[in-house]
Amino acid sequence: KKINITVNVKIQKPIEKITDDTDILANTALTELNKNKIDEYQLTKLLSIGTLGKNPKLVPTKWAITAVDDKIGIDNYKEILTYPEIDFKIVTHHYLGNKYIICFFPAPYSFEFIEIIFPNTKDNHENSFHIQSDYEFPQGRKTYAEITAGGYYASRLPILEHLKKIKRQARVIVFRCITDDYTTPLGVWVVREGTRETLKHQVKDIDESLAKDVIGFFLKKYGMSNPTLAIKHSVLLREKQTSIKNFK
Repeated sequence: KKINITVNVKIQKPIEKITDDTDILANTALTELNKNKIDEYQLTKLLSIGTLGKNPKLVPTKWAITAVDDKIGIDNYKEILTYPEIDFKIVTHHYLGNKYIICFFPAPYSFEFIEIIFPNTKDNHENSFHIQSDYEFPQGRKTYAEITAGGYYASRLPILEHLKKIKRQARVIVFRCITDDYTTPLGVWVVREGTRETLKHQVKDIDESLAKDVIGFFLKKYGMSNPTLAIKHSVLLREKQTSIKNFK
C-alpha cells in the first residue's frame, strides 16, 4: 500500500533505455540487454516483474528463468553452427551434491541433457536409478523439453556460451548425477552454475574411441553400479551425425 524510497535509485543505462521503449518486443529486449552484458539473473528479474516489451506482463519466476535461459541460448545457437568442429574432450566436476560429466564430440552441434537421480534420494524414493533426458539435433528444438524441463535450458546455456567463446561446435552430452548429498532443492540455477563450474576444470585427454569406457568409469566412481544403463539411454551416443547438410 505504501513504498518509501530511502536511497537514490541508480539504473544501468541499457536497462533504462530498454524499459522506457514501449514499442520493443520482449524477446528483442532480452537480446539487446544481453548484448550489453546484462546477465541472466537481472534479465529474469526484469522479465518477471513485467518491465519488458510493449505489452508487459508479470511472469512467474520459474517461467521467466527458463524463458531467459532459452532465449539467450538461441541467440548464440546460429552463430555456433558456422564454427569448425571441436576435438574430443571430456570434463568432470561436482557441485552442491550434483556430479557432472560433460562430453564434447567432433560433430555438428547437438545437445543432450541426461539426469540420473540416485536411489533413495529426495526426488527418488525407489531402490533403482531414475534416468531421464531431453536432446536436440542441429536444427534445434521445436517443443518444450518436457522431461527435464528448466534444467535442460539451464545446462544448455553455459554450453552454448562456452562453444561461442572458443568458436567451435560439437555434439555435447551432459550427465547430471543427483546424489543423496543434494538434500535441498535449490532451483535450476544449480544446474546452470554446476555446468559452468564443470567447464572451468581440467579436460581429460583421452581417445574418442574410449569415450563410453571413460563415461562408465566416472559414473561408477560417482556411485552408479551399472553405468551401462545411462550410456544406453543416450540418444546422441547412438546416433551418428556426420554432416550438418543432413538437416538442411
